[in-house]
Amino acid sequence: MTAAPRRQTAKRVKERAKGEGEGEGEGEGEGEDGPGSGSGDVFIELDYSNATSTTEPSFRYSDTPGFGPAQWAYEDPFGTGTSTPDAWDRFNNMRILDDFRLDKVLEIGSGQQELQLMLGLSSSVSYEQLVVEIDGDETANGGVASYDVFNPLVGCGAADDPTAITDGIGRHTKVLDLGTCLIPGRQVQAIRVDVVRGTLGLKRMKVTLRNARW
Repeated sequence: MTAAPRRQTAKRVKERAKGEGEGEGEGEGEGEDGPGSGSGDVFIELDYSNATSTTEPSFRYSDTPGFGPAQWAYEDPFGTGTSTPDAWDRFNNMRILDDFRLDKVLEIGSGQQELQLMLGLSSSVSYEQLVVEIDGDETANGGVASYDVFNPLVGCGAADDPTAITDGIGRHTKVLDLGTCLIPGRQVQAIRVDVVRGTLGLKRMKVTLRNARW
């Protein structure tokens, strides 16, 4: 997948300390039109707390009947069918770090180090808002990390300056509003994290479709 020009309009919604508001949106799907259909918030989450590889985080999904791993699956561009969502170390040069403050995290540096969550979205899905949560901190003592979060298929996402994570306040979560940057009906797309300054220790990334229907 080639990157399109990025940083179209999107904004940070809020910032909260670690532990506040956790579990929001879990199990909120409601079946309305029979098996396989419903509405509510749906999410996919990557967690590097126990990862041994940059491409093997733990995956967690919303408890929403009819919308799970298969509905986030992407179509393999090499013709082998669909795959469950995939964490891709785009340049194969990131590492798992045991940080003295953050414990185990995915370390993403600036300059050709990018995490890409590969996924797809059925044409039958609609939603009102795409929200991405980045949980972590700068790994260098006294440093600052800033990054872009975007869908490279359409060049839509959140710019770097509003999303700066500043070292010294501990592990915390940034919540980013990506508007409608995931496109229903496109079976190969992604959420990419590209650090443009400093080094980010990523503990967890959560992607949520607000008020989805499927």
